[in-house]
Amino acid sequence: MRKNWKKIVSLLLAASMAMSMNVATFAEEIHDEVAEEVAVEEVASVEEISGNAVSDNDSISLSACVIKQGEYSIRVSYNNILSYTGKAIKVEDLAAKVELSSNSVKAFSVALVGKFAKSDAAKGKAVGAATFNVTGVKAVKGATKDQKKAAKAAAKALKKAGNALKVTVKALNVSGNGVVSGNYAKPKDAKNAFASASANYMVNVKKNAKKVEKSKLTVLFKQTKNGKKKVLTVNVKNSKKSPVTYTVSAGGVTLKGAIEGYIPFK
Repeated sequence: MRKNWKKIVSLLLAASMAMSMNVATFAEEIHDEVAEEVAVEEVASVEEISGNAVSDNDSISLSACVIKQGEYSIRVSYNNILSYTGKAIKVEDLAAKVELSSNSVKAFSVALVGKFAKSDAAKGKAVGAATFNVTGVKAVKGATKDQKKAAKAAAKALKKAGNALKVTVKALNVSGNGVVSGNYAKPKDAKNAFASASANYMVNVKKNAKKVEKSKLTVLFKQTKNGKKKVLTVNVKNSKKSPVTYTVSAGGVTLKGAIEGYIPFK
């Protein structure tokens, strides 16, 4: 009788173990299904993957995000905080680095395509928020046939997706890092200053010896397009309607508003 009882106990233990294994397997299957549903919800969205990271100078701030559209994943790193220059913002000002990948193609570099939504900040008329609407990507020089094909398909998927990158235009501080104050400077002088990676803007004053209140101010900044660097110049207007106001004294110029700080005369 005792021998039979031991056999019965052994059978019950074996059955119990078998039932617990089935429950664990079933739970794992449910987990897989839930993960697939979450992944589907992330498609066609802009996902922030890091906070703002200030670069070597405080005139530029970097942001990174991933745009998921169908089978395509577009990783974008761009300047999300720009300093006021008085000129309309262009895609080149974002200095975006973009990588495209899909189920069939490994990550490769592409160029960002899109345009800024209409706003005073985007037009260079004020500081504040601006929005860059992403309408596609395009293959860059040196792309393979498969990469060009993937870029074209991704561009089609992005065209009407409504993805956007947020940008802030802040006041330009003449004493901030990355900003050079100049007197009687010329574009070539700015170009030499911009040869340093830490210099991005120059606020230049040209003193009027006879009437100091008529002294002229300009903002010079660098822009890179298709790998070529150039220096752009914008005249700073001083009026009640202008986002920048300045006062001139015998010692120098004091700026307020979209450009802030003091530039002493030499």
